Amino acid sequence: MVIAARAAERGRIACEIEAGGARALFVTADGLQAADVHGLVKTTVDCWGRLDCAFHNAAVPWKNLSCQLPPLPKRSLIAPWRSI
Repeated sequence: MVIAARAAERGRIACEIEAGGARALFVTADGLQAADVHGLVKTTVDCWGRLDCAFHNAAVPWKNLSCQLPPLPKRSLIAPWRSI
C-alpha cells in the first residue's frame, strides 16, 4: 500500500500499517500537482514493480464543507491523474 499526503507527518500511518505486519510506503505528494502525481506513480512502480489501483481521496475539513467553498472546475481535480 502506498499512502500519499502533502503533510509529511501523515507518514506515521504507513509506520502503523508496517507495525501490524503489512507492507506500506508513504510519499509526500499533492494529488493536484501533476509533477507530484507522476513522482508518486514512479515511486510506487520503483518500489513494487507495478501500480494495481489508484484512489484519489482529497478530504475537506468538516469546518470547510464543500458547500461553503467556491466551486472548482472538475478538470482541476482530475487533470493530474489523466496523464498517468
